[in-house]
Amino acid sequence: MSVIRTTLKRKGGRELIDVVNLHTEQINNLREFFSAKVLTSDLQKVVSLADKGYTPLNLATRDDLLNLTFLSDTEKQEQWSRKELHGRHHYEINQPHIDNEASNKWLMKGELFAETEGFLMANQDQVITRNNYKKIIMKDGTLQTDKCRKCHIRSETRQHITSDCEQLANTDYLHRHNHVCNIIHQKLAHKYGLLNTLKPYYKYQPAPVLENDSIRLY
Repeated sequence: MSVIRTTLKRKGGRELIDVVNLHTEQINNLREFFSAKVLTSDLQKVVSLADKGYTPLNLATRDDLLNLTFLSDTEKQEQWSRKELHGRHHYEINQPHIDNEASNKWLMKGELFAETEGFLMANQDQVITRNNYKKIIMKDGTLQTDKCRKCHIRSETRQHITSDCEQLANTDYLHRHNHVCNIIHQKLAHKYGLLNTLKPYYKYQPAPVLENDSIRLY
C-alpha cells in the first residue's frame, strides 16, 4: 500500500501523523532556536561550531534547511499518483464523473475498525495478495500462471475478482448487490414512516410489502 496516502490530511477520521515531516520540522525549529542563541551566547557559539554532523541538527552547517525533505499534501498526492500500481486508485477517483468527496467520506467518518480501514485501503492500492500480484509484481517463480483460481480464465486482478469473475456472479456478487438493495430499502422505509428504527444492514431483511396510508414499498 502507498504509505504516502495514509498521512494525507483529512477533515475528520483517523489521520496518521507523518513522522518524517514531524522529524524535519523539529530539526528546523531547533536549528532556528540555537541559531538565535549564538548571537547572545559565546558557549552556544562554540557548541554550534563543534557540531559538524555529531547531532541531527548539524549546527555547524549554515544551510537553513539542510536540504531536508518536507512533503506538502500536494506533493504527496503527486507522488501517489505517479506510482504505477498504487496510483491507479488515485487516477480512478479523480475522474470527472467521480464524486471524490463522497468516495472518500468513509475515511473522514472514522466509523470503521482500524484493521478494516487498512484492509480497504490496501485493496484500493491493489496490494492484497492475488495471483496476478504475486506473479507480475512480486515475481513469484513458483506460480505457473496468474489466472483466476475460481474461473481459470482471466488474470486474477482486483478488478476481475470484484466484478468480472463468472464463478462469483451468482454467489458473492449477488450477495453484495442484495445488501446494497437492503440498505436502500431500509432507508426508504424509514424515510416514509414505514419503519421506526434502523438495523445494521447485515441484519435487515426486507418485508415483501410495507405500506401505510400514502406509501407502498415492495
